[in-house]
Amino acid sequence: MAEGELAENPRSGFDGDLEDEGKGMKYLCFLLAAFLLFLCACQTCRVTSVEDALEYQAKGYETRVAIYPVGMDGLLWGAFLWTHHAQAQVLVDGKWKWVGMVSLTDTPTFSIQGDVTYWQPSIYQGWLHGQGLYY
Repeated sequence: MAEGELAENPRSGFDGDLEDEGKGMKYLCFLLAAFLLFLCACQTCRVTSVEDALEYQAKGYETRVAIYPVGMDGLLWGAFLWTHHAQAQVLVDGKWKWVGMVSLTDTPTFSIQGDVTYWQPSIYQGWLHGQGLYY
């Protein structure tokens, strides 16, 4: 073998095919980006809760936004990055209902692990705007 020439070693773990390694890295980057996008999506629960509450207010219902610390189900859903969830509530026949993804429900999206804080939708919306969190 000449000086500077590399010998191929089939047991070295490197098969010389950089194209396959590049595809794997692209796939990994895509999965990571998709996962991060998924994690960021729940941050919009703040905005969604306000919009849901305002939508039901426009229909004549009394509404509020509930902010609550989530139990293990919410922590798992949020990959332990989120500790709280915002969700609109609507007063129907004297009982507060939770605005779910499809309809009104008797239970929140996640289990509640602690005290719930209630906001009037317009006040919460204004506070979010002031914090740069309403987008």
